Amino acid sequence: MPLIVDVELAEEDVTPTLIQSLLSSNLAMKRKMIAMIEDGDMDTCAKLQDQIICNDDFILKLFDFDEKVRSCLHENDDRKEEKDISSLKTGMISRQQRLDV
Repeated sequence: MPLIVDVELAEEDVTPTLIQSLLSSNLAMKRKMIAMIEDGDMDTCAKLQDQIICNDDFILKLFDFDEKVRSCLHENDDRKEEKDISSLKTGMISRQQRLDV
């Protein structure tokens, strides 16, 4: 039975290898859980399911944006839109200029 441990990880400690290990562990626990269901061991199934959910939550939270990142993304989007609008304005030819050609 896997031991549930609460660990604080620095951002640089989270690697693709760690995520792959968690996913592999989840798949192994799922197979074990299916075998336990067939044997009727529902207590172990519940514990395995809790561990799988805990691992999944950990992985999903790694990809959540915090508010600082979100605000930087919005600022970058706003700057890009302003740049696109200004480039459109400078590249526009007035209707009269088009008719003169």
